Amino acid sequence: MGGATDDVTTLLHELRNRLMPMQLRVDAGRHLAAGTALEPLMVSLQASMQDLAQWVDAKQRVNPVGEGAEQRTGMQKGHILMPVTPLHVLLVDDNDMLASALCDFASGDPRFASMRQVRCAADAWEYLSSYAPDVVVLDVHLPDADGIALCVALRERYPTVPVAILSGTFDAILVDESRVAGAAGFIAKGSDPHATLEAFVAVSRGGWTTLLP
Repeated sequence: MGGATDDVTTLLHELRNRLMPMQLRVDAGRHLAAGTALEPLMVSLQASMQDLAQWVDAKQRVNPVGEGAEQRTGMQKGHILMPVTPLHVLLVDDNDMLASALCDFASGDPRFASMRQVRCAADAWEYLSSYAPDVVVLDVHLPDADGIALCVALRERYPTVPVAILSGTFDAILVDESRVAGAAGFIAKGSDPHATLEAFVAVSRGGWTTLLP
């Protein structure tokens, strides 16, 4: 029994250690959305930590990364998802080569009305103050912001606009963080561009979308 108890204790500590940096990013996003200072965040961090059991429950609900990713997106081979109307997509990514390629593919796809790239969080906020995209796609690492925290802030301010996280690195923890932050999808860089556009459409339709290369 002692060994089993020790294993459970170790697991709980590991889960808590993984939760803390993610929760810090989530709370930071909420402060940014509210326009408040970040200094009180460190004082109130412990009090604002999510209950560990809720995080474990969310982890159990998320689909595991790996086998069957195509089926989890709802994008089966030979089946093309169609939006109700052509989509306007805001792509927030400082990788100009990737963004240019996706914009080129989207320009020839009738499912997309437009795809606009901005390179940082500040430009994204400026764009969103004047335009209402159907989907926002966020790089997880931006020059001026953390993509997870920015996702939380965007969902707080624009709750009807679905957000997808785009990342060059991927693991189960990062997928969990994206989902807890309110994202509707996790899309790996390096995926087939046609499949990536298909994932954007899936995100616009709701539910949860995972696309791995």
